[in-house]
Amino acid sequence: MSKVFAFTAWFACLAIVHAIESKVCEFDLVWYDNASLPLVYRARSEITEGLENTDKVELNTTVDVLHDLDLEFIPELKVLTLDRLGIMEIKPGAFKNLPRSLENLTITNNEFYVIPELLFNNLAVVHLNLSGNQIRTVEPGAFDNMTNLSTIVLDNNGIQKYEIRLANCPKLHLISFRHNDLAELDEGIFTAIKDNILTLDMSHNNIKKIHKLAFDVKEFKEVFLNDNALENAMVLIKLVKADKVDLSNNKVQCLPKEFMENGLSKIKLLNLSGNPLNCSCLHDLRKKVRKNIEFQKMSPLVKNIHITLPEKECDN
Repeated sequence: MSKVFAFTAWFACLAIVHAIESKVCEFDLVWYDNASLPLVYRARSEITEGLENTDKVELNTTVDVLHDLDLEFIPELKVLTLDRLGIMEIKPGAFKNLPRSLENLTITNNEFYVIPELLFNNLAVVHLNLSGNQIRTVEPGAFDNMTNLSTIVLDNNGIQKYEIRLANCPKLHLISFRHNDLAELDEGIFTAIKDNILTLDMSHNNIKKIHKLAFDVKEFKEVFLNDNALENAMVLIKLVKADKVDLSNNKVQCLPKEFMENGLSKIKLLNLSGNPLNCSCLHDLRKKVRKNIEFQKMSPLVKNIHITLPEKECDN
């Protein structure tokens, strides 16, 4: 009996040790193998070698409150998706245990209203997509020190004021903020990234006013401000070096005199269609375009003015 008891005790201890050493995850996951085939992991089951070696994972669990997403057991993870999970709140520090290999993080079509302070701070993520949530508030430093961040997308939320600092994000080149509830853009909103070369999309908001120093940035590649409520185009003075500026479908009646005299020939592509430009302004613009065409015939060094104007009939 003593030998049987000893063997049973040894086996029980072995089982306990195995259970302690076994790795588990608290969430259902979908992961992809080398052939890009989706495989399912059930929460709290033993983690397989294939899951440990994958580079793409989707969370597959309805989550009301996300406290801690620990995926450090997947050291080569590059793509993580948290879409349509019903997330209503993300706690500070929820992403502190994500692997440094992570490049693409997508958290879309959920129900949370707040991005907590320092939430994404120091993540190595390159592309961050937070579209289609219910975001109203971004707390200070939420995106600071993301030194690899290249693109950030916050489309289709309900953000009313742009207060995103993005300090120490030297590689950032695209900010997409479409379909929010912005009404004004304040002075110095891009101060922390003023040395970056940016493409900015703030189309389909309700922007009525832009501070004259809001766009104080080294260089913009493309700027989309179409489908807003701008009544003046003073912002163009800061955007004369941009490759493309889209101000279509606003309420602009004329362009700033300074831009007409010194900036129109410098900007590469400008869209003003869908604006109620007055006839005097339209006449001046069309005249400048005609003169530009004539000058080009005489000298190939003269730059072409690429401007799209409203289709409006005016008396000569």
